[in-house]
Amino acid sequence: MEVNAPAQDANGFDFYIGQIEGPSQYDNLLASINSFRQAHPLMPAAVVTNTGGIDTAAKAKPFIDDKWCCIAEGHVCEDGVDPRQRVAWIERNLGWPIAQPMAGLGNSCTPVNYPGIENSFGYSWFTAERYWRL
Repeated sequence: MEVNAPAQDANGFDFYIGQIEGPSQYDNLLASINSFRQAHPLMPAAVVTNTGGIDTAAKAKPFIDDKWCCIAEGHVCEDGVDPRQRVAWIERNLGWPIAQPMAGLGNSCTPVNYPGIENSFGYSWFTAERYWRL
């Protein structure tokens, strides 16, 4: 989904991504939609999810209606799910017009574990906190 005019907030941020991986995260993010939009009426927003907590079209609808994008998280070395499979599921079952894959690294996973993902629309990578090395 495309938002016509990005709008930076006072701190210079120009987009927001909220995470939903379970019921409490869903409830918290859903409860914040109206206040978020009041504070940032034009800022692009997205939900990143492994579909835990947001598993029905009815649950996705408030975010879709508010023009939030969806980023489908998958970690083939952890849960065995390629994020491109989640994209297809999200578009088919939740009704999101477009979802983008986000692939997990760490736990022996590297970009090699996701052949061809670079050809996917809007793909991205994430590394789980427990794999960070400072």
